[in-house]
Amino acid sequence: WRQGRGNVVPVCDDVKQMTSGGEAQPIEESREEVAFLHVTAPRAISVLHILAKLSDHHCALTTPAMRHIWPLLENVEWRQDVLELLMEWSQRSISAKAMVEFAGRYPDPHLHKLLEIVTTEIK
Repeated sequence: WRQGRGNVVPVCDDVKQMTSGGEAQPIEESREEVAFLHVTAPRAISVLHILAKLSDHHCALTTPAMRHIWPLLENVEWRQDVLELLMEWSQRSISAKAMVEFAGRYPDPHLHKLLEIVTTEIK
């Protein structure tokens, strides 16, 4: 029933809070958890990017992380790294197929957000 509604992989509340600059409703998280997220997300993105660059096999192994990485486009600080990782995945046939399936299955909000980011010029 979840897949039919198209809301299987929603944008996380913590990502929404960081992108809105505190305009969203505050989340009852400790400072340690927010600090942990700020440290681990960029590290995870960089590790996945390095693995995806190495070979088709490593790229195929990292592809399931796509559904967790795609919502991080909401954060401006991580946006460039996430776009680079998505580009690397799109260059390999195995992971490109998985990207198309994911984007086709859950176009809202993920595909629409990606198109909005790519087509909007920001200096």
